[in-house]
Amino acid sequence: GPTSVPPQPPRPAAVRQRPARLLTMGCCFSGPNPAGSGDAMYQNMTQDYMEFKAGVVAAEAHDFEKAIKHYENAIVYNKKNPEYFYNLANAIQEAMNLHTGEEAGDEMAEAEHTAREEEALGRAQKMYMEVIKLDPNHHAAWYNLGYVQEELQLFDSAIKSFTEALKLEPNDKDAIINLGNTYMNSEKFDESIVQYKKAIELDSACVMSHYNLASAYHSIFDIKSAMKYFKCAIEIQSDYADAHFNLGICYQDEGAKLKESSKDKKTMMEFYEQALKHYKEALKLESEMDEAREAIDLLMTEMAEANGK
Repeated sequence: GPTSVPPQPPRPAAVRQRPARLLTMGCCFSGPNPAGSGDAMYQNMTQDYMEFKAGVVAAEAHDFEKAIKHYENAIVYNKKNPEYFYNLANAIQEAMNLHTGEEAGDEMAEAEHTAREEEALGRAQKMYMEVIKLDPNHHAAWYNLGYVQEELQLFDSAIKSFTEALKLEPNDKDAIINLGNTYMNSEKFDESIVQYKKAIELDSACVMSHYNLASAYHSIFDIKSAMKYFKCAIEIQSDYADAHFNLGICYQDEGAKLKESSKDKKTMMEFYEQALKHYKEALKLESEMDEAREAIDLLMTEMAEANGK
């Protein structure tokens, strides 16, 4: 019989990473800025603040390893300042991101890289927890803690952290999207849909909210709603390759339903034509997308066999 095209899984919902929010150099200095400049100014600063300041300078130069050392030194001198722990956690994350993708190749190198990444995320998690101990209303620390926990697949903890961040800033769209993503990864699709819809209410032009909402609908087999929101994502950003690919999947799913029931071959072929169009668009936009190339080959075979009947 004809080869059946396996249903393609949707490409994973994009996660929005908040960039490290490094604080301005003066933010942690208690009391007025010392008079004068140059060396005279530094004489009036505490040792911990000088280390913190050196850490900020290093981080701004993208020397995160050096920044980590300075922030750690600042904490040795003063364990009561939440911003020292916050910036240390940020620097750990940034150093990890800098090394991501540097090592390609054998599985052993990749396994070592993954282990190092998990260790860095674990350290960052501890530092954000220290921030929250010192300042339970530190919104950015709750947000970043959720982000780190989601990366570590500690989904229940991440849900709690993003929820705490949203208690402090209810309209933080990034936190809402990431809470939705965490629910998605926990397979709590109905909860994720609620969050993505909230994000769209806050910003109807946010492509990620529409794309992720569509992915959530696809996960509960509500293909028509998934199509609607993938189309919205493409209207906002016409060159979004993943949205085209996933819309192609939806059209293919609809065509496959008709094939199974042996009804209305003409409409089935129209769905397949649309699927093919969006797969080709995805491949045109992202020439490395092997899934799209494979989907095109399988679907063309399927269509040829259907026409040969």
